[in-house]
Amino acid sequence: MFEAVRELRPLGVGINIQPNAVRELYDLGIGPDEMDKVGLPAKEWALVGLNGNDIYSENARPARRLQLAAICGASRPLPHAAREHIHGPRRRGTPFVWVACVTGYENNTDGSVTAIVEHADGSTSRETGTLLIGADGIHSSIRAQMHPDQPPIHWGGAIMWRGTTMAKPIRTGSSFVGLGTHKHRMVIYPISHPDPETGLAMINWIAEVTVDNSEGWKNSGWFKPVEIDDFIQHFEGWT
Repeated sequence: MFEAVRELRPLGVGINIQPNAVRELYDLGIGPDEMDKVGLPAKEWALVGLNGNDIYSENARPARRLQLAAICGASRPLPHAAREHIHGPRRRGTPFVWVACVTGYENNTDGSVTAIVEHADGSTSRETGTLLIGADGIHSSIRAQMHPDQPPIHWGGAIMWRGTTMAKPIRTGSSFVGLGTHKHRMVIYPISHPDPETGLAMINWIAEVTVDNSEGWKNSGWFKPVEIDDFIQHFEGWT
């Protein structure tokens, strides 16, 4: 496993892990007990209008678990549970190499694949295995080599500002709530269990607007910290 950053650390935002991804974590040996130490399963999924009335809501089904958790890492979501699994006694001997990026690969005649790895000091190395999984993000070097003629990813016009706030969870206490419309909305859900003394949990929130995408995304960074005053005008009057 090759990771570009020097250490895994919280980003201050959350992630909802969809049922198919939860199933893969189960297959890796990361079960409900481990996952619930770093997040909590959703009890409800709800869409709410600006008048406060439900548009649609449903209780979460145990057979299709939606896990709400914190994001760890630099540019890719990796639950803390996975980190503990990697470093814990059940890591199965998998080497974990820090500050290293897979920049390309070669398919070998015997069916194996060789990853070309670039390290922080500028050196490169080669590692051969039976399978290469390119979990290297939206600007994937692996995908670019697989599909060299693929055009740049089409931006749909959505801009999202993300953060966390300590507050009391609403509705069921573990609800995934969309508030507003598909072009102008807030998404709110808890990513920690409430503190037994204060009742406060870490609440992940996403403030999102959709704009004209004809000129493309002009800002340089996908993870640029901004002040609330930079975007709050889009949500004036919301309560």
